[in-house]
Amino acid sequence: MVSRSVALPLLILVLVTASAIYLGPNAIPELVDAFHKYIQGRSIAIVKFSVDVIGLPKGIERFVTYFITVHNFTDYWCKPHSEVVYMGSSTTFTLVISRIPYRYGSPASYYAALDYRPRILWRIHYYLINVLVRDLIGNAWAGARLMLIEPVKPYIEVKVKVPVTKLHTKLPPQPIYAVIKEEEKTVVRSSPAVQLHSISGTETWLRIEADNYLFFSQRERYLDPGNDPTSDWFTTGDIVTKSSWGYSTASVSNGECRWVKVYVTYRYERWFYVPAYKIEILTPMEFSGWSWSSSISCPYCGGSVCGSYGAYPRGTPMPIYCVLGPGVEEVEIWFSIGFEVSYGYITVSVALYRKISQGEGGSPPKLYVNVREWYGDALYVFDCGSKWKIVRLTWSP
Repeated sequence: MVSRSVALPLLILVLVTASAIYLGPNAIPELVDAFHKYIQGRSIAIVKFSVDVIGLPKGIERFVTYFITVHNFTDYWCKPHSEVVYMGSSTTFTLVISRIPYRYGSPASYYAALDYRPRILWRIHYYLINVLVRDLIGNAWAGARLMLIEPVKPYIEVKVKVPVTKLHTKLPPQPIYAVIKEEEKTVVRSSPAVQLHSISGTETWLRIEADNYLFFSQRERYLDPGNDPTSDWFTTGDIVTKSSWGYSTASVSNGECRWVKVYVTYRYERWFYVPAYKIEILTPMEFSGWSWSSSISCPYCGGSVCGSYGAYPRGTPMPIYCVLGPGVEEVEIWFSIGFEVSYGYITVSVALYRKISQGEGGSPPKLYVNVREWYGDALYVFDCGSKWKIVRLTWSP
């Protein structure tokens, strides 16, 4: 029987031997790097990416060339900018990443395909896969996909579907020979986060813990070398945006409903793919503090329950609390932010997703409800299918 202490080196040796068949021509350097990190005592995983480009005209695949770059957005909040970790024409490539456990618990909603039973949770890695496709006469298609990787196993295969759209202008025939970071800028903007609902006789407030997660969209746009847009802004995916510290909001009461807004730190980056084009990337990083939005209306509070619910009979000790999350994989609201960059003022639409998570925090985000006056035999809290991203109230079941 092979001990654990030699199992991984043997696995790497087998993979190195088979790499020309199994992982392709780029595999051996990554595997050697993985072995060096392993013998230094570092826990690592080898990730094989296979990119499938979606949206090209039918039959054109034989007459195009691909250029793929990968930007690393892992632990982005503590970096000055993203890092380019892969450049090349191959749609199959490998990366060596770290495996860092951060707590024991149940996987969050964004692992819907996985087993929800409690296990060791590993630090999430984020990689932005940028794809440019060019035909023989300079027509170009481009797109990107933000990939979330949890290194549960030492070897992972990831299939990435990247939708592309045609750029407004043609590209020059010269090959791309460098990727240069041209500008970065950090801005803080008030952004919607969580809805608070109340009904007659109740008050409601929110508690956020340090390292709880909200989810906002990452946005990207292509420019020509003179900074004129050659695509619209598009979403690459939703990204973890973590709370900087723990805090509670004030309350809404007696039928008032409002958005809690938080102050999100966004980072803008512009990269020049020399000599052909540029990309702009806007990424939410972290949030802190809070403020109120204007009042909102709710057609569900005070009516019949829908979705999952809980009942609290008269006399229940107050306040009660509802753990928020995991939420669902859909956009909750779009909003716009604007700021100056070196070539002018830009406005970007950003999405808040109907998801929320404990993340790396010691406890999950909670919504507290206090009954000041009972208007029924029980208070009902329900989610209307939001999987507890939004909590609504009623006195009638």
